[in-house]
Amino acid sequence: MRTEIISRGKIVPDFDNNAVAVKCIEYYGYGDTYDEAQITPKLIEEILSEILTGISVYLFLDPDKECDWMEVLSDGKWLSLGCYFHRNGKNEYYVTYNPDFADITMQIEKADYSDQ
Repeated sequence: MRTEIISRGKIVPDFDNNAVAVKCIEYYGYGDTYDEAQITPKLIEEILSEILTGISVYLFLDPDKECDWMEVLSDGKWLSLGCYFHRNGKNEYYVTYNPDFADITMQIEKADYSDQ
């Protein structure tokens, strides 16, 4: 397992709407869901600004929300990202964690991510 610590920045970079092909956005806590036709640069700008104050959202590359998603969690002080991709018949998971809770690494290593 590779670990890399990246400090929180104070500036949210500009969004390039040609760089990512998000097909669906789903807030939890609010219950709002946006399909591809509703995803505009203005909506993305609003979501990016909420990262600094707190957000819980899924960004899907798959319009059916079955796979290929990123989870973004923030309370304004910390940020956690989780990604799931299905590539070449295999599931790939990527997660971030707070190193202040070192036992999380051990929990992740022991986790069973199979479909069983």
